Amino acid sequence: AAFNAQSASEAARIAADEKMKQEALAKVKAEVKKERVEEKPQEVEVDEDEEFHKKFMAELKRAQGKKIKVKKKKQEVQEEKEPETDKSAPKVWPPPAPMPKAKQESTDEPEEKKEGEFDENDVDEEGDTKNRIFDDAEQDGEGAGPAPEASFFELADQFVTKKELPPVDHSKIDYKPFRKNFYIQVKEITKMKDHEVDEFRKMNSDIRVRGKHCPRPIKTFLQCGLEDKILKVLDKRDMETPFPIQMQAIPALMSGRDVIGVAATGSG
Repeated sequence: AAFNAQSASEAARIAADEKMKQEALAKVKAEVKKERVEEKPQEVEVDEDEEFHKKFMAELKRAQGKKIKVKKKKQEVQEEKEPETDKSAPKVWPPPAPMPKAKQESTDEPEEKKEGEFDENDVDEEGDTKNRIFDDAEQDGEGAGPAPEASFFELADQFVTKKELPPVDHSKIDYKPFRKNFYIQVKEITKMKDHEVDEFRKMNSDIRVRGKHCPRPIKTFLQCGLEDKILKVLDKRDMETPFPIQMQAIPALMSGRDVIGVAATGSG
């Protein structure tokens, strides 16, 4: 028992010494780390977005300054070219028509007329002028001041107008004859008697027909004369027998007849 107590106290002492060593080591490490942090210079954080924004705004101001300078130069050049006018006078549109020049009476011999000039002697008894040539600018309306800006709807009417096609008289055109009747009645339906056809119509939703020489109804899609591709699609969709309206309308339509159909599945 004494040996066990001694060994336990020895183990406790060793554990305490180990713990003190670990605490001292951790303390030293913390001090070293703190010194390194203090020695390291603090880096100034730079926001890249803010720096880019500043550069962009400076470049934009410089470009705007250039545009203003160019605009001022253009205005100065235009002012130099234009004659001095009374800027205080209000602008009137349309401008007043120019006053006709006063007739110059002279006793001297008239000068030779140039081509295109207007002379009083060119007016005959009826008051019509001879050899008068109008200026292109006068005809086109140039020199009458700037025209007002047209609205969007006026421009649309001007440029997006529909072209009206001339009426066509089909009676005067010689069209080539074409075939309207594509229906060929199968033998199975041709061999049916009239009372059998009537019974078949009554059995299928009581089909009623009005008209002259209306074709007999079909029983399956195979009797329509359709292509193999269409028949395969119908088989995939499990459409074995047509609706009653299809039984009677398909032969009539393929025969080139005008049809008005009224049924529960649709009318037209």
